Amino acid sequence: MGNDARPLKKPRSKSRKSGGPATLDDSALRPTASTISALAGVAPSTVSRALKNDPSISVATRERIVALADRLGYRPNAIARSLITRRSNVVAFIMGELTNPFYSEQLDLLLELLGEREIQLMLFHVPTGRDVAEVVPMLLQYQLDACLIASVALSSKASDILAQHRLPTVMINRVPAHRHGCAALCDNEGGGAEVARLLAARGVRRPAFVAGHADASTSRDRERGFLEGLRACGLSLGLRLDGDYTIEGGFRAGLAIAEADPRPDGVFCANDIMAFGVLDALRRKRVAVPRQVQVVGFDDIRAASWRPYDLTTVAQPMGVLLERAVDLITARIREPALLPETVYVAGSIKERGTTRPG
Repeated sequence: MGNDARPLKKPRSKSRKSGGPATLDDSALRPTASTISALAGVAPSTVSRALKNDPSISVATRERIVALADRLGYRPNAIARSLITRRSNVVAFIMGELTNPFYSEQLDLLLELLGEREIQLMLFHVPTGRDVAEVVPMLLQYQLDACLIASVALSSKASDILAQHRLPTVMINRVPAHRHGCAALCDNEGGGAEVARLLAARGVRRPAFVAGHADASTSRDRERGFLEGLRACGLSLGLRLDGDYTIEGGFRAGLAIAEADPRPDGVFCANDIMAFGVLDALRRKRVAVPRQVQVVGFDDIRAASWRPYDLTTVAQPMGVLLERAVDLITARIREPALLPETVYVAGSIKERGTTRPG
């Protein structure tokens, strides 16, 4: 190489002169509250208050800031805001059962209700037979405001951990077995008793019950109410079968009912999908419904009204139930010292083609 080689000059970075006015070119990167405050010539706190519709900010200033935010596509940084407010507006939702359409319908409605209150939902799944305590360490890695739990039992271990971390907890359609947390649930005992009265009034004399999971308070409460209702009507349970809260379990129970001697003439299933299985099995065995056997479910999922099933069932007031659960959780986010509370909501029987007309 010759001696003419020269070191490369480092290119100078272009910078805006200090003190010059901010322009939209400054917002080429992701816009921030500081960007908008510079463009608007106001303090960042004014931007924050304006975007929250704070009445202390003049209408003209608020409209100017909102127009800038819309033009730049600015959205508040939720993580930064949570560091300041100590609230993330994110709630955990722990679910166990995923195959039952009842819970997908519940999830749809819960997302809608939380969205109306600008609360986001983070979903955690607990497989059947596993303890909620197994997902709690993962849950606690996030800055969550509260926890909703459905279709799974809350163990004392998990309950204690959540309480230690002062995370408000609400059970949906499960009885809280421990001193921590709240619950919003259907009056399952009352619903079971209503089914007993309905079947007795429709001439049933040999009633049967198809139970769900043994550890599910919903199944236990529905069975307890059904038995008490039968006793009040001068009847006793003729046959009890386990259906595991699945359509396959209901089908097995339905085969057993069809082959029983004497055969039950009325069946109460602790949920709708077990009732679907029972109906499929009875049809397979050519047992006429409702002439020979009447069938009632519980939940009133959408498929219960479909023509292949046309199921008489106890309708849970899901909208009201979830509104109560969301009310409980948001109240405790605002005031963590509130005492635990359990809210019961009454269901109602929807009579369809699987029971005889009154």
